[in-house]
Amino acid sequence: MQRLFKHQKAFLKENPNKTTLVWSCGTGKTRAAIEWAKQGAYSSLIICPKALKTNWIREAETWALNPLRVLIMTKEDFRTSHKAIPSYDQIIVDEVHNGFLTPLFKSQMSKALRGYIKVHKVPRVLLLSATVYTSSPWNIFNLAHYTGHEWNYRKFDWEFFDHIRMGLRLIPVAKKGSEVKLAKLVKQIASVVNIADVMDVPLQNHTVPELFSLTKEQVRAIADNYNPVPIVRYTKQHEIEQGVLIGNEFEPSQTFHSDKVDRILSLIEENAKIALVCRYNLQIDALALLLKEYNPLIIRGDVKDRDAVCLAAEKAERAVVLIQADSSMGYQLPSFPLCVFVSMSYSYTNFEQMCGRFLRMDKPSSTTFLYLLTDGDSIDNAVYSAVKRKEDFKIELYAKNA
Repeated sequence: MQRLFKHQKAFLKENPNKTTLVWSCGTGKTRAAIEWAKQGAYSSLIICPKALKTNWIREAETWALNPLRVLIMTKEDFRTSHKAIPSYDQIIVDEVHNGFLTPLFKSQMSKALRGYIKVHKVPRVLLLSATVYTSSPWNIFNLAHYTGHEWNYRKFDWEFFDHIRMGLRLIPVAKKGSEVKLAKLVKQIASVVNIADVMDVPLQNHTVPELFSLTKEQVRAIADNYNPVPIVRYTKQHEIEQGVLIGNEFEPSQTFHSDKVDRILSLIEENAKIALVCRYNLQIDALALLLKEYNPLIIRGDVKDRDAVCLAAEKAERAVVLIQADSSMGYQLPSFPLCVFVSMSYSYTNFEQMCGRFLRMDKPSSTTFLYLLTDGDSIDNAVYSAVKRKEDFKIELYAKNA
């Protein structure tokens, strides 16, 4: 049986009734949660993203969690059927940032969890996530509420938000520099573990971005597809920067040559195992066709058995894996020394989770991350910069207390 690590043992010895494991990716949250669930004659409700249900079933069986006293369900199923679910002694919510930390409990997912805990007076609650701060200070307010901390709503609103008048409305805007305060609050209400503090982590090398010019065809396509609505214009430009333009019922999809492709081909020749992360499925399709001689494996929403894909990739001596940038959970690729962000998701959470796929506590390995960005005033650069700015909270969260 695989041994427990020191930080897992410390958590289980404390055995809190309500808390959150804000442990960085690869630190063994699932195993710790299962062992926590086994401490006592408790019945357990486990809620997880759809992509992780198979993994949870397998892990629960591996670590001998009594199948007669556990219900493992997807967060979507929980949202629709929470009122019909009987009372359980304890509840575990994996990747709680996915739908449950919505500001002011506006999502159906967050309302369902808050309501279930309240109605059934659930005595033990364990939340899991490496990325609890996704968009708003209210993420942390929700986290505290689920784990029994009754913070004053007005005081929290005043401390973390300015209210800007826009017409007849007052729009709350998070105050600048809130990351330090929020990180301190999380440390007060949760178990915080950084993988670098519990093991000797091999170097994870995030390189300076490589810049690529647009081709004349791409420049012309951006001009031809100008749209006065900013979000539409930015999305189309971002697609074209990746060598694709997603069509609709009136216009077919298009592909363009991109200088990024030449760099990708050279990287594949130089590296036995390489993961290519792409924002758009059409981009993945185009690369899969271009790289067909390498028999690329694909991980994205329409791939049901990610375990099988990863098993094949991990066993292979040479492999190319194409990953959709938002498909950042439910698999591990620690044997891949190179991950290339061909295009990035707008979500910092997905970026952080993606990086975590390549570093696992039981299989520590070194990975180099490359960023291929379009030069100049590009959406590529804007997305990269926005993602990097959101690292401030992570830095504060994992900073050691003086």
